[in-house]
Amino acid sequence: MLGKLIKHEFRAMSRVMLPISILVVLTTAAANFSFRTISGDNNDFVNTILGLFIAAFVISMIAAAVMSVVVMVMRFYNNLMRDEGYLMLTLPVSVHELVWSKLIVSIVWILIVILLISLAGFVSLVNGIAMDPDPEFADVSLALVRSNLLEAFEMTQSEFSLLVIEWIGFALVSAIASCLQFYAAMSLGHCAANRKILLSIVAYIGMNIVFTVALSILGGSLNNIFVFYDSSDSICQFITFICLSGIAASTVKAAVLYLITTLSLKKGLNLA
Repeated sequence: MLGKLIKHEFRAMSRVMLPISILVVLTTAAANFSFRTISGDNNDFVNTILGLFIAAFVISMIAAAVMSVVVMVMRFYNNLMRDEGYLMLTLPVSVHELVWSKLIVSIVWILIVILLISLAGFVSLVNGIAMDPDPEFADVSLALVRSNLLEAFEMTQSEFSLLVIEWIGFALVSAIASCLQFYAAMSLGHCAANRKILLSIVAYIGMNIVFTVALSILGGSLNNIFVFYDSSDSICQFITFICLSGIAASTVKAAVLYLITTLSLKKGLNLA
């Protein structure tokens, strides 16, 4: 049944996210065409039109990032917190399946948007380098950037690859925790009889305060470890420690928020 719920969620979110993703691809192509055209054309009108393509490229990336969050929040709200919730919560599925279906699809779309934005930025960077008047610079600049980074941080290629994997893991767990924070806040707010949206916002802000304070306390307790790594180990080991600590903290946060969400939906949700 979880597979059917995920399929339904993909269809629902794709109605909004797929056109936005296509728009990002089209504006990326138009903007990069503009980069190359502007460099060789001194016509003010042409430069203005092509400049608009570049502006559309930037706006589409911002819109994709914002809409991935908005659609994720609205799907959960409309599907479970409003009248449709009467139907969804009486289906022969568990609350866990309902939450996981929305969480999985939301994370997938967020990752797709991040990938699209990253690729768009990379393509623009490559085109910008290719426009450099010095061909030799255009050929070697990206390789130099990478080698200079490795040299600056005193790490090997394998260490750099491991750090990339750790950062991806950290970003993934953080994204899951961020989605669950929206879910938990809405679930708590809608346990009340009145002013549910206002209480959801208050719950979200309250959670932010609690987790920020907890993170500050945790960060303060790690001061000695900062000094230890700074004095005795490589920067690669230090970054690895930070990533793994972040993954552990985000995992605990996600688990707490998931528990709040599921218990609120099971025990206290008020759809009246």
